[in-house]
Order: sequence, then C-alpha cells, then structure tokens
Amino acid sequence: MTHYEMLKYWLLDMLENYRDTPKNAPKRIFIDKIIEISRRTAEYSTEDKQYHNLVILRYLTETLPSVHQICKALHIGRQKENYERITGYAIDRLLVLVFGADGINWN
Repeated sequence: MTHYEMLKYWLLDMLENYRDTPKNAPKRIFIDKIIEISRRTAEYSTEDKQYHNLVILRYLTETLPSVHQICKALHIGRQKENYERITGYAIDRLLVLVFGADGINWN
C-alpha cells in the first residue's frame, strides 16, 4: 500500500464515521476544520464547489441522501461511475488541502 493510499483510506474512514462521532471529539473537530478550509477554497470555482458539496451531502449531513438525490442536487450524471469518479476527485482535493504534496497520487 502506498503512502497516498494510506492517507486516502484514513481520510475516508474519518468521513464515513463522521455521523457517529461525538460532536466534541477531536476527529470530528478535525474534519470540521478541513471542511471549512474546503469551503473557503471553493468560493471561486464551480467545480470545487461541486466537490465540496458532494462531500457534505455524502458524508456529513445528519441524514444520508440517496445517490439519486445527491446527483440531482449537484447536477451530476446519475450513472454510478460518474458519482464514484466525482467522489474520488473530491476526496483527492481534500487530501491535497490537508496533506499538501503528500496528498497527491504520484503513481
């Protein structure tokens, strides 16, 4: 497993467990700070806003919307591969925001 893959799986685990993490837990506070940075950096790019909002809807909202609802809200093609591909881009974007050059998949 590459360093990039370890970072990606770690971040995905944090995001996937966000809803079950207590509000004052350090993991949740860390994710909240990442999301705030993501929001600020996405202000001027439609594509980055879409990535940011996808992360919010898929991992952070109290109720989990369906894939169809997320795709409709963000104007993403409803094919599963589009949704997964764009989610991958969104996660890669967060990795770079958090880890800088270490968050880039160089392979």
